[in-house]
Amino acid sequence: MRRFSTLLLLTVASLAHAQDADDSVDLGASAHVNGLGADVRLRVPESGGARKQRAMAKQPPAQVVGADAFDVTYESWKGQQNLSVLSPEAAQCDVWNDQGELEGHFDVPFNFAARDGRYYRLIITQQGTVLYDRKVEARAYKQTVVRLRGGAPEAPAPRAAAASGCDFQAVLTAVGAESFSDGKLDVIRSTECRFSVEQVGQLVDALDHSSDKVKVVDIVRARISDPQNGFKLYAHFTFEGDKKAVKALLGK
Repeated sequence: MRRFSTLLLLTVASLAHAQDADDSVDLGASAHVNGLGADVRLRVPESGGARKQRAMAKQPPAQVVGADAFDVTYESWKGQQNLSVLSPEAAQCDVWNDQGELEGHFDVPFNFAARDGRYYRLIITQQGTVLYDRKVEARAYKQTVVRLRGGAPEAPAPRAAAASGCDFQAVLTAVGAESFSDGKLDVIRSTECRFSVEQVGQLVDALDHSSDKVKVVDIVRARISDPQNGFKLYAHFTFEGDKKAVKALLGK
């Protein structure tokens, strides 16, 4: 009787530990110990290989395409590491982690908070066609940027105007006609146009000095028609201090 009692205690303790384990599998088996009236339902932990196989089954087969059409670059990034897919606009991207699990489905462009030292599989599709299917690495305090190479065509940005007759090309021409920074900035201040982020980038590029480029963003920030794309402006600044200033202006 003592042997049966000891066996029961060890069995129950082992099963309690198994029930606390994650990803356990219920075998559906019951055992009855003579004279003790104890029914035990067995649960054993699922093996790591089985978990991985179950997760990987969700992924589509790897195609490994797009290396010749896309660039992958790494830029300094304050705080955590970041993954950005900037183009082509209007495409879709599935992000899979290195455990074979889907992190999310995103519309391009987008930012994704990545983990240092992890590899992520990106599958970029447009109108049902796979444009890019490769793994990229997330590095500490870096922004991993994936974009179409050589200015490949994207969906055109909408032409936004706050007032009737607002002509961005006319504004850009007037800015270029001024010889000094103060005159260029006055032209931008004088217009009531709303600007897309792409257009703001062109205005920033029309100024020569980094401090004046930041002033452009300060002048038009309340008139940006697609503020969710504000992160695209960072590429128009060389110095980290200017990028930080722009992020602060945009409330990022």
